[in-house]
Amino acid sequence: MEGATDPARLENRLYFKMGGFVYDNAHVVLICSLLLCTGLGYMITLEPRYIEGYGEGDLESVDGWEAAGEGFSDPNETAFESFYVLFHHPGHAYDDGEVISAILSTIEVLATNENIDLEVPWETNEANRSTLVSSVDSSWSRVYVKVNMNREDSKLLLKDIYQDIELPDNAPEGMEKYLTDNLAIDITFDLVLKEELLRAELISAPLTILILLFVFGTVVSASLPALSGIYTVIAAVGIIHGLTYVVDDLTVYAVNIVSLLGIGLSVDYSLFIVNRFREELGRGHDKRTAIAMTSATAGRAILFSGLTVIAGLTGMLFFDNTGLPSLG
Repeated sequence: MEGATDPARLENRLYFKMGGFVYDNAHVVLICSLLLCTGLGYMITLEPRYIEGYGEGDLESVDGWEAAGEGFSDPNETAFESFYVLFHHPGHAYDDGEVISAILSTIEVLATNENIDLEVPWETNEANRSTLVSSVDSSWSRVYVKVNMNREDSKLLLKDIYQDIELPDNAPEGMEKYLTDNLAIDITFDLVLKEELLRAELISAPLTILILLFVFGTVVSASLPALSGIYTVIAAVGIIHGLTYVVDDLTVYAVNIVSLLGIGLSVDYSLFIVNRFREELGRGHDKRTAIAMTSATAGRAILFSGLTVIAGLTGMLFFDNTGLPSLG
């Protein structure tokens, strides 16, 4: 037991010396760490280039995606991207004045964009109208939206105006609007994931702070693990955004796993550090010795624990036809 708490037994070890170095150069280490996290976090401003999907071969998910493409997409589409704005107007036909007015208001943000062409059911010739109006129930109709841009630029454009494609307040009662087809589904999926991730963090953050306050009893001690987690996640998400420019198999799930694991592990490991440091101070050591002892004991354990996590997640890189490689 004495060997784990006696500085004389650990002072020649690498981790003990590292702790002393950090204390002696505290301001430099802190500034460099903040600059590094800020620099990596700045890459969050980059628009990530996640892969559009994954999987090949005889898989149900692939068959389903192809079926959706056949049902909603034009097989001749190559030089542009497209999607549909689907409307349900129960009790009204597609050419009713109220329905036409509501649809025009909904797609106004699309109609005013020079890179977008629209095809509405009431202006379509009889031969092509069946592609925009349901032959079974005329209360279902859709507007064809053609974006004359490549896929990446089309997604950026749709993301910017997605929230503006809304039914007006004076739309017929019960009228509903949906964005569908490949491009719109991708954007909807990305936005839902971001909203759910933000919601999860907004719920977990207050709980984490309360637990830290309960464990440490002081705001200063509790804030250290929390701040560590925040900076770690910001830097990690920035790295993920940057990696999408050099690695071609990352999906949007990578951000979710990095955010959730990053918060948990960084707070957990910070607890080890702070708790051990307070124990060493309680044994009568000065701050420099306490930090060096913390580095030689808890710091060493955290390093190997982190390597174990890395080794475990690396195994996901060997899965095919799933999103697991991007999590590893």
